[in-house]
Amino acid sequence: MMDGIVILLLAGTIFYAIKLSEQIKVFRDSRKDLEKLIGNLSAQIDKAGQAIEGLREAARLSGRDLQSCINDAQGLSEELQIMIQSGNNLAERLEKGAEQKGRSHKERSHNVLPSRAVRKHEPESRPAPFAGFSIRDPDYDEGGMDVQGLMPEDYEDDSAGSFGSRAERELYEALKKKNKAKAGAGGIT
Repeated sequence: MMDGIVILLLAGTIFYAIKLSEQIKVFRDSRKDLEKLIGNLSAQIDKAGQAIEGLREAARLSGRDLQSCINDAQGLSEELQIMIQSGNNLAERLEKGAEQKGRSHKERSHNVLPSRAVRKHEPESRPAPFAGFSIRDPDYDEGGMDVQGLMPEDYEDDSAGSFGSRAERELYEALKKKNKAKAGAGGIT
């Protein structure tokens, strides 16, 4: 009986030894696959690290280029702001000058009735002004016309006596010649 028990225990031990041997063989095969997997994973990690470094360098270069573009744009923006401010200041001066000139023309035209040859003023069709910037001519907008419905520039004869200085007279004559030349070239009467 004791021999039977020993035989049974020996058979069980042999059975477990065979099973353990199979599992060790599977583990060794799996270990080789695991080593290959770890090797591949390590290679992929190295490639990913290199790709990340490449991306960082590309980001640095793009960042520098972008910053350069931003700096250029800011410089242009500042220059445009200066130009716009200068343009607005110039427009204000022109508008003030036109208002003062218009007042002096109105005062002269109301005080003196013209006995000169005149041409009738026909209003020109004007496009809508630019929304952000415009120069107004108060005399033209308000009509700026005298009692007879004429604009000061409608008088054809030389009003040399109404100029305060020689420079004004010369400017008037030069403008008059230029207008006549334009009228002759464009067929305007």
